[in-house]
Amino acid sequence: MYYIKMTFTPQSEAEITEENVEDESYNLWGYLGDLRCNGQIYKDFTIIYNDKTFQAFFLTPELDSIDEKNCRSYTNEKLAKIKNEYTITTEILGKNIVTEKFCTCAESSWYILYTCQSYAVSPIVCGDCLYMIPAYKFSHVQLPKACQPTLGWQADYDLIDQLWRYSSFDRFTYRQMSNPESQLSKSGREICAAYEHALNKPFYYFLYHFSDSKKSREQCPICKSDWALEENIGNMAFKCDKCRIISC
Repeated sequence: MYYIKMTFTPQSEAEITEENVEDESYNLWGYLGDLRCNGQIYKDFTIIYNDKTFQAFFLTPELDSIDEKNCRSYTNEKLAKIKNEYTITTEILGKNIVTEKFCTCAESSWYILYTCQSYAVSPIVCGDCLYMIPAYKFSHVQLPKACQPTLGWQADYDLIDQLWRYSSFDRFTYRQMSNPESQLSKSGREICAAYEHALNKPFYYFLYHFSDSKKSREQCPICKSDWALEENIGNMAFKCDKCRIISC
């Protein structure tokens, strides 16, 4: 991931004061918020006002993540309005030392929807190399209105995962992550099904469960068939091709 500074210098001589700085930065927050919702920038970002300019700081998955070609049409419309008011310069401050690897496969043959509290850059994983794929690369896929947005599902999952790790509401949170019929799992499986339909490639849902000796003899929790793999896929030991779920 790369740490980016984007500077917005007003083209007019109108004075920006403490009283109007929030109004003047409104469109900038909206633009960066769109980038965040599309997976082009990661999690928290900030905007500061310094020496008559606005400066935004954020992380991107790749060097070209915020290029207009990767933006949704309404995001580019917001950017066009901003360019009428500001001169924009972008500076790459450097590569993040603690960073996750991203898929470089020419074309993935299958995918996994997977996330956790410590793996939250993108919830879409290439099934071939098991590295993440930036979520904005799937923004052309129109999910059904009944489907929860992918990054919205990820945020819900990460919150539940965090509560479970700190032993808060452990029975409820573990069920949400381990039961294929929980609301969290059903939302994730609906997203997988929608992506699979659109891409015409297998899309698996990661279902959390403990892989001790007792669990290793389990059948698929949905269809009850044997889902233990003869050879692990990364750290994945269970996979049901019929139900499109995978687990450790």
